[in-house]
Amino acid sequence: MDEIEKELEKLRKQYESRPDNPRFDNVGALSRYFIWADKMRHDFQHHIMNRNDDDDEFTFSEHGHIHMSYWYGALYVLVEGWHELSLRDEKIDQLLTSPYVDMLRRYRNAVFHFQKKYSDKRFMDLMLAGRDSVQWVSQLHGEFGRYFMYWWKANKTARNAKNVV
Repeated sequence: MDEIEKELEKLRKQYESRPDNPRFDNVGALSRYFIWADKMRHDFQHHIMNRNDDDDEFTFSEHGHIHMSYWYGALYVLVEGWHELSLRDEKIDQLLTSPYVDMLRRYRNAVFHFQKKYSDKRFMDLMLAGRDSVQWVSQLHGEFGRYFMYWWKANKTARNAKNVV
C-alpha cells in the first residue's frame, strides 16, 4: 500500500460513521457545512480585497455576489442543522433570535431556487438591511467556527483517550 492509500485509509477510519455514537456523526456532519461556508466566506473576502483596476464593475460585482450567495446559503444550512440537532450554545442561540435569520433563510431559498426577477426581494431584503446584517452574518459565522473548533478538539481528545482512531 503506497503512502497515499495509507493516508486515505487513515482518513476513512477517522471519519467513518459511528453507529455507536450517532451524536458524534450528526455534529461532525454539520461541521462539514461550516467548512463549506467558511471556504465561500474566504473566497468572497479574497475577491473583495484583491480587486484589479482592470475589473469592470459588473464582473467584479457578480463574482463577489457568487461567493457571498453560496456562503450565505451554506450558513443557513448550519442554522437548520443546529435546530434539527437541538444543539445549544449561549452565543449562537442569542444570534439565532435575530430577525436576520428569516432573511437569511429567504436569501438561501432565492440562491438555490430559480427566481424570475434579477432583484428578487429575497435577495434584496438581506442585502439592503445594511451594515448590521453584514455584522450579524459575520458574527454568526465566527461563532459557528468557534463552536466547531472546540467541538472537534474536545472529541479528538476524547477519542484519543479511548485509543480510537
